[in-house]
Amino acid sequence: MDNCSIHKGKEIEKLIEAVGAKLIYLPPYFLIFHQLKIVGQRSRTFYVLLVLGVIQI
Repeated sequence: MDNCSIHKGKEIEKLIEAVGAKLIYLPPYFLIFHQLKIVGQRSRTFYVLLVLGVIQI
């Protein structure tokens, strides 16, 4: 699970463990997710420029 503060509450941990799942937090910097974030940002930028007519295909 990511390190978002709402995911770290004791109530959430109890609910997850109650169904037999094991809770594992990701390290603060997880390379794969960082790369996906960069690709997503570039895709959004490309889409906005395309919609605004700044670039054409």
